[in-house]
Parts: sequence; C-alpha cells; structure tokens
Amino acid sequence: MSALPEHEKVIMVGHSAGGLSITHALRVFSNKIEVAIFVAATMLPWGYQTEEEDIKDVTFLPSSSVMLTV
Repeated sequence: MSALPEHEKVIMVGHSAGGLSITHALRVFSNKIEVAIFVAATMLPWGYQTEEEDIKDVTFLPSSSVMLTV
C-alpha cells in the first residue's frame, strides 16, 4: 500500500479474519482506500480500532454515537 501512487486508491475485500487486516489498513492507509468491504468478516466491536484496545477494553467513541447507513 505504501508503494501505491498518491492518486490511486484500492478497493479492499476481507473475508473471515481478513476483516481485522482491513480494519488495520483503514487506520494506517485511509487516504489510499476507496472502499472497504467486509464479507462474513471478523470485526472489532463498535468504537475499537485495534485488537489491543479490545483486549484492554479501551474505546475511542462512546457507544451512543453509533450510526448505521443502509
């Protein structure tokens, strides 16, 4: 991802544990990802950005700020 030219973006698809990889990529390379698609993927609970935060039970967003778009 770091070698991708600045003007180019990718579509990422993650299945199963690949969902955690997409979550990490979104955090590190958010400016290079056009769309992230989670297919039956492992996802962190709402408000967590890393597995480490989940283990330590540290959130970055209050649970009251959940918004779903369909």
